[in-house]
Amino acid sequence: MATYVAQNPASVVREVFSDVQEIEQVFLSNDGDRGLVALVVVPEKKYEVLRRIFDLETKIINALPGTPINFDVLIRDGRPLGNIVSPRGRLLFQR
Repeated sequence: MATYVAQNPASVVREVFSDVQEIEQVFLSNDGDRGLVALVVVPEKKYEVLRRIFDLETKIINALPGTPINFDVLIRDGRPLGNIVSPRGRLLFQR
């Protein structure tokens, strides 16, 4: 497991999720009482990809002890992102 010296949540989320080529975009926002929310956008529903994302969520949570963080996975299914949801927060990366 990598060591995250700075413990900057945005850096950790970006680094961990950037290894999953199927992820198109990741946004990070602060949702008040809910804490940080990472919105992960994938093009289609593939269970093996979703399983990898869920495993990485645990890795991120463990790397950021004491930082409340939640994850939303959005499956586009060929639809433009803007037709499904208004992306919120800071864009961490996109492909």
